Amino acid sequence: MATFSEEDSGQLGHMLEHVYNASSTEAMQDFGPRVHEGPPRRRNVTREGFPPRESTGRRSEATLVSHLVAHTGAINGIAVSPDQLFFVSGSDDKTVKVWDTSRLQRNVTSKPRTSYAHHQSRVTCVCIIEATHCFASAGEDGSIHIVRVHLTQSSSGVPKYSRLSRVREYHCDNMGEYVTTMIHYNAGACFCHHSFCGLALIVTAEATSNLLYATNTCNVYIQDIRSGRTALTMANPRHHGPISSLCLDKRRAWLVVGTLSGVLTLWDLRFGLLLRTWRAGSSLSPSVSVSVNRLALHPSKGNGLWIIVALGTGTNGTSSGAEFKPLIEVWDVEKGAMVETFATRDLLESGRPTSGPSPLTSVPQEVNLTPAAGIAALVRARTTSQHQGNTAASSNPFRTRWQAAPEDTPPVPSKDIVGLVVGSDFGGQNQSSARARPEGRSSSRGFLITGSEDKKLRFWDLARIEKSAVLSAPPSDDDRPMFGYV
Repeated sequence: MATFSEEDSGQLGHMLEHVYNASSTEAMQDFGPRVHEGPPRRRNVTREGFPPRESTGRRSEATLVSHLVAHTGAINGIAVSPDQLFFVSGSDDKTVKVWDTSRLQRNVTSKPRTSYAHHQSRVTCVCIIEATHCFASAGEDGSIHIVRVHLTQSSSGVPKYSRLSRVREYHCDNMGEYVTTMIHYNAGACFCHHSFCGLALIVTAEATSNLLYATNTCNVYIQDIRSGRTALTMANPRHHGPISSLCLDKRRAWLVVGTLSGVLTLWDLRFGLLLRTWRAGSSLSPSVSVSVNRLALHPSKGNGLWIIVALGTGTNGTSSGAEFKPLIEVWDVEKGAMVETFATRDLLESGRPTSGPSPLTSVPQEVNLTPAAGIAALVRARTTSQHQGNTAASSNPFRTRWQAAPEDTPPVPSKDIVGLVVGSDFGGQNQSSARARPEGRSSSRGFLITGSEDKKLRFWDLARIEKSAVLSAPPSDDDRPMFGYV
């Protein structure tokens, strides 16, 4: 076993730090300076902020700022910069548009600041490169573009945008493979050396900028976008269905993969091992087809081990709107148990619900699908379910094509969640769910904002469910819902 003196270990530590600093300087030239996380302080703000939830008894409200209609195709992803100065949106029209939040807040214009139009096919998803003013966008042709947004802060605090520059470009290795969802995170570096009785211990960790993404072939990759090296490849079982969402833990040690067949898979990112597989929708009847639409870490409970699962379910077009229908399940990843469910149900004229929730099932359903059974279940979920109205056909094979309901059947609006935002506080200082809380500290605060196919934005107060509200709904709907525990 080799031994080092304290002087040797110190020199080696300084050498490693020099190499790391040199690589950081090179990365800064490409990706830009490091950006702080959190909203900036702006001057001359015309709108008042949301009141803190604890200081008033009224429910949270939202004000419509603007309709953004610059895209000519369906929007497939939105990502917000770390400092919340701008957000980007990717669309089927092959463009990624950059929106200035300060201009929207001041009602200056509802047009995007700039547009990135160098994709040769529709944009499938976008994400922000952590702690930078860069974003990653993926195209259906298998391309991945890393683009830097150049902006500077003026003396008045209003950001000035100059141009967009592509700093990296990658392509999927396999023919016909393209990215469907992705997340970016940084893995830091540390250098320390301790001397005990003439023995020096040196601990090092390489700094990486990792893009974690899933493809249409059910593969999951981790790629260092600085070096272009693929660090890890994981093959999610294809018979579990196409991957619809990813959920990464705060320590970047494990990953949960959700599919359109309703299957959840837990992966160990340190060794690339598949740890557990179970089926979502335990609170529903086994005959109901279930899909996983969105995944997120719970913002206030579970010490980073609870995940939020937004469900999609097939309906026959004839079910009553008053029927209990769980929209969200909360799972404890460590115990493999479901701990909470969230649902909506309409009331009759008498004010009483027609049916209550089914008993909470804490044991996950076993997944013993063979490849043939898994494919058959996926095809059955797509072809036998009936949507409440016609859905336009799309070239994206991951968009479920539900059959239209019979003409004599009145359309029933679906409440399936297609968009999900998770945070620790709504009003005051808003904090993203991606920000890690110190271990051992718990908070009763937390919220969800969901967008569903019935054209409603719902606010779920995780601390006091009775303060939940519908933020936006079609004009014909009654916007005075009641929320409570069951």
